[in-house]
Amino acid sequence: MKLSDRARANGIPHKTAWLWWRRGKLPVPAHETPAGTSLVDMPEREEAEAVL
Repeated sequence: MKLSDRARANGIPHKTAWLWWRRGKLPVPAHETPAGTSLVDMPEREEAEAVL
């Protein structure tokens, strides 16, 4: 899922989520595609404790 979509779904500004990701503070795994899109890995429901 795109970082911006996941942030919006959780009521967090995209810029804040992006800064967290760049600083290594994002509470869920994420990666960047070769095109530059930030994608958040979707955790399993049972493991999901983080909001973003």
